[in-house]
Amino acid sequence: MGHREPVPEGGHRRGGGGERPGGNAALRGGHRLDHAVAHARHGRGVSADPPRGLPAPLRFLTYVQEMPLRRSIVRIALAAVLAAVAPLLHPVPSCACVGRTILVGYFDAPDQAMVANILAVFIDERTGTTVRLSRFASREDAFEAVRRDKVSLYTDYSSVLLSKFAGEKPGPDDERNIARLKEVLNRKYNVVWLEQVGYNRYFTEKAKSADKPGTAGVMLCKDALAKFPALPKLLGKLRGILDNETMASLLSESEKSDPKTVARRFLKSRKLI
Repeated sequence: MGHREPVPEGGHRRGGGGERPGGNAALRGGHRLDHAVAHARHGRGVSADPPRGLPAPLRFLTYVQEMPLRRSIVRIALAAVLAAVAPLLHPVPSCACVGRTILVGYFDAPDQAMVANILAVFIDERTGTTVRLSRFASREDAFEAVRRDKVSLYTDYSSVLLSKFAGEKPGPDDERNIARLKEVLNRKYNVVWLEQVGYNRYFTEKAKSADKPGTAGVMLCKDALAKFPALPKLLGKLRGILDNETMASLLSESEKSDPKTVARRFLKSRKLI
């Protein structure tokens, strides 16, 4: 092969005709841009000499940076772009429960099954977390399961819990009973009382009883709280949604339909899922 001479600056080969694609055109474009920058700088009292050795676009950016108004606009635009892109680069999960399994415990009673399904559907729909129900034969078994972290959540009446597991006689003030129950659960059983869901009477054969069971509330084992720190805030949205009338209506529906279906329909009607 013959020897090729190096292409001199400007894009022409020695002794050859024609223009290297993009060669002289780019150079002429750069010269025109230099003249425009120099003219604009001269009008503003800025040195007309652009920095040597920089491509034409960078020389133009140097000119822009020396103009306070345009520099401010560039900074504002850049901040807006970063603000829009940041959530895409670092998405924030809706709940720290994602990727784990939450167990909701309940014992064999209609209201227990209903509230357990409401909790399960709500958490699953709001976080995408796998939620499973664990059924127990008695209140004692269900409570033992939550205190030992065999289930994550369990719902029961405040006065019943205070009497049965704290050995204290409930007073007439339910709020004071709940405050006392929180202390006992936290200190003695490693359990946190989260939220009152609202209803405060029995819905089984004890419904006609004069006994006042206290307000139903959701409990969470402290060990489960460490694994699911977002649960208290999430379940706070369910505070007080199940008054006596609402629970009675849901239980009536569940006699004709699956409790999970009833729970989902109820949560959708309240715009909670």
